[in-house]
Amino acid sequence: ENKFTAMVRFKNNLGRQVYIINVGCGCPSFILEQSINGQWTTAGSPVCQALYIPQTPLANGEDFTAVVSMYTEPLTNGTYRLKFDIREQEITIQIPQEHLFSCNFTITNNGAR
Repeated sequence: ENKFTAMVRFKNNLGRQVYIINVGCGCPSFILEQSINGQWTTAGSPVCQALYIPQTPLANGEDFTAVVSMYTEPLTNGTYRLKFDIREQEITIQIPQEHLFSCNFTITNNGAR
């Protein structure tokens, strides 16, 4: 198996506190997506034990850095992004979609760029 690992930085500039939802393996919950023919499709997500990990509160103006990782089948060359689960108002409402994604990045046989 291959392991996908990325360091991510969250910066809250929404004017209100938000909550980063975490998965049982101790990192922010995420889905790896690949752009195929102009459509984003799921390329993988972490598989973790169902342990409760408290969400990470992020006040307006604060930032938070974490490492996310997952085991995966070999990834093909292409454009990818990460989608996160970020909520507001006591974690009951997901923030608007446009704020849930990382910047796009490219994976080649030589690694990510």
